[in-house]
Amino acid sequence: MSDRKNLRWQDVRVGIFIFVGMAFMFFIILVVGTNTRKFTSKYTLHTFVPNVISLNPGAYITIAGIKAGTIGDFEYTTREGKFGVHISLFVEHRFKKWVTTSSKATIKTLGMLGDKYVEISLGLANEKALEDNDYIPANPPFDFESLLPKAEQAANTIPLVLTSIESLLQKLQSGPGTMAMMLNDSVTAQSFNSSLANLAALTASMNNKQGSFGKLIHSSSLYDNLDRLTKNLDQILRKIDKGEGTIGKLVADSTLYKNLQNATANTDSIMRKINAGQGTAGKLINEDAAHKNLEGILKELNLILQDMQKYPQKYFQVKVF
Repeated sequence: MSDRKNLRWQDVRVGIFIFVGMAFMFFIILVVGTNTRKFTSKYTLHTFVPNVISLNPGAYITIAGIKAGTIGDFEYTTREGKFGVHISLFVEHRFKKWVTTSSKATIKTLGMLGDKYVEISLGLANEKALEDNDYIPANPPFDFESLLPKAEQAANTIPLVLTSIESLLQKLQSGPGTMAMMLNDSVTAQSFNSSLANLAALTASMNNKQGSFGKLIHSSSLYDNLDRLTKNLDQILRKIDKGEGTIGKLVADSTLYKNLQNATANTDSIMRKINAGQGTAGKLINEDAAHKNLEGILKELNLILQDMQKYPQKYFQVKVF
């Protein structure tokens, strides 16, 4: 009977030992698998992103590349009128002073196609540290998968580009264009080389201050003349603006304009009177009687002059003492 009791107690102790061992292993696996430090004090930050891009709860958080916490739960929400995902960030207290109001959270990838994690940038030293339950802004996450369609499209265009290059090379080798002639025709190549040689000689002569262009480039006389001309024009314009000289008075003084306006008004008044038949000039122009009288006077005067030419003794008497 005592042997059976001892056997049962041994079985119980073995079972307890196995249970404790399995619980300890489960705890170790939980700690290692979730990148958590169960006995480290943490505080919570919150961020908002439009897409978590396969980020999982329990992924680790880094600050300047150092593991500093873990990702909490996700929750769909809205912020500033936009739908997105709210993420809780559990950050260890020892990193608190490094996370300030200018810090930002970014979802990154470990390698090209590795696990996702959150990187928090370091803030500035003179800024206030974020407190528990504060909000930290997030940078737009980089979605590598969104680049795949563009990469596929670019890959599809490569054969077309290669075909175009091949066609261009064929035209350069045997085509009728200028480049083909330069490559294949020795006469054209010699002409091109001669043109390059002439151009080199021209630039050399210009560098040596030879010819008109060389003097224009190296001599300062043209610049000095232009500078003097500009200064003289500036002085003239200043005098005109001040109303000095004839042109200045014409531009700045309103007296000439008023005189011209008065003269125009007087001329218009005279022309109106003449057209209305007022005054001697108006009557001469508009009345037939005055015209006829003037015509008769001119005829009589003409007859008198003719008579004076024929019979001057009737009009002039000469006495000799």
